[in-house]
Amino acid sequence: MDGKALVAALLSSGVKPRPPYIPILGQLAHLLGQVTEEVFTTDPRMQATVLVEVATALCADAITVGVGSSPAVGADVVKRLGPLLRGRAVVGCLAEADVPGAREYCEAGVDMILLLAPDRLNTGRFRTLSNACSF
Repeated sequence: MDGKALVAALLSSGVKPRPPYIPILGQLAHLLGQVTEEVFTTDPRMQATVLVEVATALCADAITVGVGSSPAVGADVVKRLGPLLRGRAVVGCLAEADVPGAREYCEAGVDMILLLAPDRLNTGRFRTLSNACSF
């Protein structure tokens, strides 16, 4: 079962063969890819290249996109990753419950949205985010 199927199984209520391995690639990726943080977070082509190399080296089931980047850059990275995925899922990472950012990721074709540091006091924002992702 490839990473895309494992992430889909994670989001369903059925039996799961195993949890997908989804390392949160950000600082680790730019360090291993030997590019500066500024280049990694602002250059979609470079971020896509580095993420594929690091995810391959780590045998990851999914590639996390957008750690430290704006959702616009992350969405561009998602579009560039398409032919390079080799069965991996794509996870769009957001620092907060950013509804427009989630829409950008979903329109670009991510398999899942991951909130890295959500504000748990603003629960209404989660519902709005969930609705945006479901749509």
